[in-house]
Amino acid sequence: MKRVLLAGGSVFDVRSGEVSQADVVVEGERIAAVGRGLDADEAVDCAGSLLVPGFIDCHTHVCMTPAHEDPYGLPRSARSLSAVPVLAALLRSGVTTVRDAGIGRGPR
Repeated sequence: MKRVLLAGGSVFDVRSGEVSQADVVVEGERIAAVGRGLDADEAVDCAGSLLVPGFIDCHTHVCMTPAHEDPYGLPRSARSLSAVPVLAALLRSGVTTVRDAGIGRGPR
């Protein structure tokens, strides 16, 4: 499995709330190491960047999009597919975990 070094960025530590200069090694889809002077198969210069773990959005409406204001009128498969662009936008903004808050009303 290829190891990628994210070198020289500022790393946010979620436990302490501190930001410090460090390297991050990613192996596959997992963070393998955080520290200084690390090495890997491939390096990405992250100087001037802030590296943070994935964010959690606890109040998301993934199936409630402007194009589908009434998702209950759609077949179940179409409601699920309408979530794909919403989830993709969340992922691009750094959100890796969501809690879907639904569409704001009970079942019919």
